[in-house]
Amino acid sequence: MAQSFLSRLCCPRRSAVDTSAGRMKVAKDRWLKVKKLRLLFMSLTAVKAETDDTARNAYYGSIKDEIDEEKQSKGRAGVIYPHTLAWEVIQTLAAGLILYFAFVTPFRIGFGTPEDNQRVIEYELVFDTGLLLYLVLTFFMAYMEDIEVVDDYAAIAGRYLRGKFLPDLVSCLPLYLWNPNFMWLKVFRLLRVSQICELLDRFLDFLGKTWSSETRQLFGLSTKRAISRLIHFITYVAVTCHCIACLWHYVAMMQEGVNWKQGVVMTNTEAYVVALYWTMVTFTTVGYGDITPKTDLEIAVTMVVEFVGILFFAYLMGTVSSIVSNWNQRALALSQRESDLEKWLMMVDKNRPDKRLHPSLHNSIRNYFIYIWKYDHSFLIKGSKFTWMMPAALRYELMQHLFSDEIVKYRSFFDSCEEDFSYQLVLSMFPRKFRKLEGIVPEGELSSELYFVESGAVLLSLEKVGSTCLQIDTGGFIGDFEAIFGVDVEGFYQAGFNGCELYCVKSEDLLKLLKAFPQTFETVASRAYKRLRYYEALTQLTIMELKDPG
Repeated sequence: MAQSFLSRLCCPRRSAVDTSAGRMKVAKDRWLKVKKLRLLFMSLTAVKAETDDTARNAYYGSIKDEIDEEKQSKGRAGVIYPHTLAWEVIQTLAAGLILYFAFVTPFRIGFGTPEDNQRVIEYELVFDTGLLLYLVLTFFMAYMEDIEVVDDYAAIAGRYLRGKFLPDLVSCLPLYLWNPNFMWLKVFRLLRVSQICELLDRFLDFLGKTWSSETRQLFGLSTKRAISRLIHFITYVAVTCHCIACLWHYVAMMQEGVNWKQGVVMTNTEAYVVALYWTMVTFTTVGYGDITPKTDLEIAVTMVVEFVGILFFAYLMGTVSSIVSNWNQRALALSQRESDLEKWLMMVDKNRPDKRLHPSLHNSIRNYFIYIWKYDHSFLIKGSKFTWMMPAALRYELMQHLFSDEIVKYRSFFDSCEEDFSYQLVLSMFPRKFRKLEGIVPEGELSSELYFVESGAVLLSLEKVGSTCLQIDTGGFIGDFEAIFGVDVEGFYQAGFNGCELYCVKSEDLLKLLKAFPQTFETVASRAYKRLRYYEALTQLTIMELKDPG
């Protein structure tokens, strides 16, 4: 549109002015308009490409002076921080090796001969070396202590030395090459089975990111935790049953002659299947009686296995009950709030019997609160004392689970922002609905809120020329430069032709958060300045085009 307008200016039509002076005046006016338009185009291109640092600092320098200049820590050199790529790779490889030895080591003890256990297996020596390397790297791995990341070398070393260092060291050394009885030392690796569960948890989190928002709402955080507990239970049961089966065969090997095998010759595979079958039958306290203990030692082992089985399945019943009870937890909470609302509306009718609520007004009030309960993040989080009773790390995990969809949807705003800032800003959001072409921010008034377009569209319209110059679609946002710089552009914001739903954040809440996150402030303010210049140039260009008589 602008280029066609420029071509009309550069190639004027025939004028009714016959005098030389008149033609000169028309030409001069047109070329002045061309010059102004070209300046606007240059400005538009410049602000899209790069912000002028001098002008930008002039805009928000007074705000920046109020911010603490302390820089965000970049981390200690040589430390491997939790949930970084290096940390994830190391933990995944270590969990894989632990999973391998959790099944291989008990089998070699229970079914192998002393000669077999002294035999050198090259790839197992490589695996042992890998775990020994993991032992060394553990001295450089930072850890979380409540809300703090501990990256001090002395603290890391002290924590590991007081914990699992000795079992890890003993289980990594190939002492069984000198004495086959030392193969039992490798059983200490079973203390690391929890790392297998953590690996499965990370895989579950990865799958959760691929779920739709409806699926996430269906499961909820409590259900996800219950599923995680169930996965942990299955892992521990699998490892425990395998170890018991190997132990059951080892007991038979210790007592040649009279034992549960009753002289039947079996291969290792056949013996393992039978031992595992006995373990499952005994572990579940079913006890068919086809395989029975024959000695006092076997009877003692059977009693221990039955007792452990009772404990395991009591835990299983509790976990399954937790999943079932949490499945519709959100719906139950909503039903409770709806019941409280209905009681309040009945009380209103009872107190003013001459002014009973009309059914349409009753439904409007009810629908409004249901909408608020569903979408008002500040109502969900800030209205609960439990949220702020949680430690920061747990509260952050909750926010990440609840609001990761919003961060992705409004990535045009949250890109390059610090995660803590993003989740705290989402906590301040509350919803609003606007009807078709309803005004959001009147012309001449400064927006007091930052708006995110949840659905529909927002129009930037120019009242004095009766035109729309910009449409902000779902996932976009408005109100950033108004909140940061205290300035606005010509025109006013209104809902699109199908209405719109917005998430809103008070300007004072935005500024308070920006002052707490200097790095994010730099990003948001720089972008807001670019958007301000762009909006100014766009509105001026639209006004000039619509006012042109040609």
